[in-house]
Amino acid sequence: MWNGKDGLFESYVSLRVYGKGLVPQQIGEKLKIQPSHTSTHKDIGSWVYCTKVQIDTLAPMETHIWSIIKQLKSHRRILASLQKKYKTDLLCYFKSESDIGGFDLSPAVMTELGKLRLGLRTDEYFCCGRKRVVS
Repeated sequence: MWNGKDGLFESYVSLRVYGKGLVPQQIGEKLKIQPSHTSTHKDIGSWVYCTKVQIDTLAPMETHIWSIIKQLKSHRRILASLQKKYKTDLLCYFKSESDIGGFDLSPAVMTELGKLRLGLRTDEYFCCGRKRVVS
């Protein structure tokens, strides 16, 4: 896993709210979070907040997830009402130069995600990291 120096992985997380009849602008207003991306196609809307720009992508996955949990804690009721109408989840992007596996999550972060009724999806890649300048 990451040793804090070599950039052996990159990670970030997207909070996604999507479904039929969703008006993206309303989601950001209700959650008090500025989206990274929104879209609508026919009657399906999508609202996405991503940690990629806000947190260093070399930070552990759990750091990205905690950031979203902290933003949602004061909006639990609003999130719960949105979940009655739309699908919600966290999409975890993980890219590694190592073959030793993915990322770890503590029981504390999993408990908080359970309280928020947020499931995880993963998008994992084994590949090269950031390009390094050789001198």
